[in-house]
Amino acid sequence: SLLVLEDGRTVCEAYAPGTNSETPFPLYSGTKSLVGLMAAAAAEDGLLTFDELAIATLPEWREDSAKSRATLRQLLSMSAGLPSRIGEVPTYAGSLAPPFNAPPGERFQYGPAPYQAFGEIMRRKLAAKGLTPDPLIYLEQRVLQPSGATLAGWRRGADGLPMMPQGAVMTARDWSKVGEFVRGRFPAYAQLFAPSPVNPAYGLGWWL
Repeated sequence: SLLVLEDGRTVCEAYAPGTNSETPFPLYSGTKSLVGLMAAAAAEDGLLTFDELAIATLPEWREDSAKSRATLRQLLSMSAGLPSRIGEVPTYAGSLAPPFNAPPGERFQYGPAPYQAFGEIMRRKLAAKGLTPDPLIYLEQRVLQPSGATLAGWRRGADGLPMMPQGAVMTARDWSKVGEFVRGRFPAYAQLFAPSPVNPAYGLGWWL
């Protein structure tokens, strides 16, 4: 699918043979951008701060000299030092287990594990507040519903939890609604578009 909007007005829309504007597609890594928006909403709600240490929610990382220094910002910018392989999505618990292969903040490593780890952090934070401990429900309430976008689906992992790095499925028109939502509220999301010190081309879930 190809959909281009300028100032909210559609200027180009085209679809491959056999598909149309109602056909949903997997967003794959575009899902990470939605997770960035979820993190920003959680910050607005006082659930987290981007620069808090992950060990505030993951006590099992406290005794590890590298993991104990990782921040949520570094997880979302994939610079925490948590290794992963593209296309191999661990469970939430599985994402927490591997040792870091770089000190926090020193290396950009693109892959799914940091976003699964963030999913576990969100799950625990929601539970601690007495909310439904499913990050997808929170994302739908705080980001998708206000944007007017509707999910066609969201893939879940072997643990039954929503895949944070690559799970979302939606139509191009609904995906464009998310873009318009961000454009209309850009100051609230400015932190997501600040370049990472180790990769100026990447922010928090968004390629720049």
